[in-house]
Amino acid sequence: MAYRNKASQILKFNPDLVIIPECEHPDRLKNLANPTDIIWQGENINKGLGIFSYNDYRIKLLEIHDPTVRNILPISVTKGSI
Repeated sequence: MAYRNKASQILKFNPDLVIIPECEHPDRLKNLANPTDIIWQGENINKGLGIFSYNDYRIKLLEIHDPTVRNILPISVTKGSI
């Protein structure tokens, strides 16, 4: 939890993709490096599954996603525009 307090330690490694369990809603994450894309799912704004892409990598939630299956987010990852 509290990804906002740990983000700087993770982002200094210049990741392409970051997957954070128990991540608060992105609207509550201020002052983070600007991700290329964000996918977040959760029932509680304090604990969801957050996926953040950087370095011009794009992420997209796949149509096979079943929102009733918690914390499984099928995604595609591409470099550049989708």
